[in-house]
Amino acid sequence: MDDCTTFTNAKDDADRVRTWMDLNPDHRYELLTDGAAETYVLDRFANESRVVNAYMRIDDFILRADLIRYLALLKDGGVYSDLDVGCLKPIDLWIPSKFKENTSVVLGVEVDNVFGQNRSKLFEFINWTIMARRN
Repeated sequence: MDDCTTFTNAKDDADRVRTWMDLNPDHRYELLTDGAAETYVLDRFANESRVVNAYMRIDDFILRADLIRYLALLKDGGVYSDLDVGCLKPIDLWIPSKFKENTSVVLGVEVDNVFGQNRSKLFEFINWTIMARRN
């Protein structure tokens, strides 16, 4: 995904957050802390006990973080990004206009794994930044 970058030596999370806010002033930015994520699941999925129960049973904070990004995108759509990712290009420019009507999700792809005897390159979908339509 060429529209964002990861920072490994940024002085703090505020620097990265600022890139999203500066380039996307018409968008709402929300930080989902562990407590806010729990509240979100309890509120937005109140009528879906299987989702609430599954989320609440997860002890591993990485798995919880993965699940909340998918649940939030499912319910509300928008862009999810990890805190160590900065924005390089306004969100509204990520999808060329001729594809906007038919695009439901935007994922990045990494091709940096070399695997096997023939040293073939594997690719993987990244989930540190995802854009999706609601539902």
